[in-house]
Amino acid sequence: VFTTQLEKSREAVDVSSIRGAYAEAMTEYMTNNQEKVEKTTTGAKQKLPEWQTTAIDWSFLGTGATAPTAKTDGTGYTVTVEPTSSTNATPKITVS
Repeated sequence: VFTTQLEKSREAVDVSSIRGAYAEAMTEYMTNNQEKVEKTTTGAKQKLPEWQTTAIDWSFLGTGATAPTAKTDGTGYTVTVEPTSSTNATPKITVS
């Protein structure tokens, strides 16, 4: 039980890092004339190959974005925001 809770807390840190990188990338995207922007977080804290928490709300990533895969090797997450082909459309967001 303790190990499961510890992993969930690591995942909470990762979600917080992704959320922060997303906010930073979107801010740069909106202030830099909607050009492609990439931001990388400091690193992943997870130790298991899949997300243990099913209650994660990924809606902050926007329409069309998919939940990132768990990173067990300690590498960070990169949030990429790209313009779409049509003006004023929701940008493409990827987290890898």
